[in-house]
Amino acid sequence: MALDATQKYLVEEFAELYRSGAMGRREMLRRVLFVTGSVAGAVAALRGLVDVQDAEAAATALRADAKVAANVDPAEIRAALAGEPGARTLPPLAVTNAPVVAEDDPEVVAMMVEFPGEAGAVFGYLARPARSGRFPGIIVIHENRGVTDHFMDIARRFAKEGFVALAVDLVSRAGGTAALMATDPMAISGALGRGMTNDQRAADMIAGVEYLKTLSFVDAAAGFGAIGYCLGGGLAFLLAGRDPDIRAAAPYYGTIEPSELAGTRAAVLAFYGADDTRTTATEPMSRAAVEGAGQVFESVIYPDTGHAFFNNTQPRNMGFGYVPLSAQDAWRRTLAWFMRYLSA
Repeated sequence: MALDATQKYLVEEFAELYRSGAMGRREMLRRVLFVTGSVAGAVAALRGLVDVQDAEAAATALRADAKVAANVDPAEIRAALAGEPGARTLPPLAVTNAPVVAEDDPEVVAMMVEFPGEAGAVFGYLARPARSGRFPGIIVIHENRGVTDHFMDIARRFAKEGFVALAVDLVSRAGGTAALMATDPMAISGALGRGMTNDQRAADMIAGVEYLKTLSFVDAAAGFGAIGYCLGGGLAFLLAGRDPDIRAAAPYYGTIEPSELAGTRAAVLAFYGADDTRTTATEPMSRAAVEGAGQVFESVIYPDTGHAFFNNTQPRNMGFGYVPLSAQDAWRRTLAWFMRYLSA
């Protein structure tokens, strides 16, 4: 079985977690098996990945050539944002499962929704400002664990900042995140990997955009945004390449086949961690593809930062996990990007 780009990404991420010590060998093999569907496929996909790979030369070149953002003191961030968008929704200063924006926040209306898709109902989590008006729409794309509480919180953060955010459940075709979480959470990786193609993933995300267009409180004339993390970072690139209604995208540590971006109409702001060499090494290719399509591409590469740095529920471990100062700076930049490019 030939793996597509998203399936390869999942396998590589699990292998990297194993190499870093953040995941045991048994668990790593089990997750890869879910993606590939067979022991032979898992062995073939992992060949060469579980050996230590020296990417130092590539990392050194990136640090020398790329614009590397400096971390700043959180007090400086808060002072800069005082009274501005982002001040009340800034990511926390430490790892926590507590939401940044509570489910019952009076400024936000949030709920689970269903909307029509290519293969039936697609599930999602929708958050919007409680006040009256019409607001730009954003598609939020989850990691390889589905629409968890963390991604519902991210949707509410956007709603509190004046956007309508829809976290699309990309395992809807397999019953949805909630159903799989209740039986075997690891099956979510299988549903995202072996169980789907990029055409299907794109179709369900585009269905989310079409659903947003039907809502009276969404300003469709402003264009739509896409943001994703880890696996979702690559899928944010994919959506930006497949749907001309996406006018702004913010992929976090995601990878994509450059050919997928040939027709993009989106201004792209991409985030990377300097220690996440596997993902960050793809920045020049993504930049060339977006700029080749005549669109704006900017990137931020944070020093002393690895993969999944925005997920405040993920403890930091050997190059993976939450980095508060990088997350706070990235959130500020993301809001400014969407405010700049999503306007009627």
